[in-house]
Amino acid sequence: MRKLVILVMGIVGLFFPMQMLLVKANIQPKLEAEDVSFIQVNRLNGETRSFKENNGY
Repeated sequence: MRKLVILVMGIVGLFFPMQMLLVKANIQPKLEAEDVSFIQVNRLNGETRSFKENNGY
């Protein structure tokens, strides 16, 4: 029974990695540094954070 639980957890881990459940990204190809004025990150707790060139991004 214990080996079966470990096997099931391993199979689930292969098909549904945790990173894919927690991370979402929208990527637009061919962006240059001059095209981006700021980056906004939406946190899991609902807050947002903006990274601008003048604050070290």
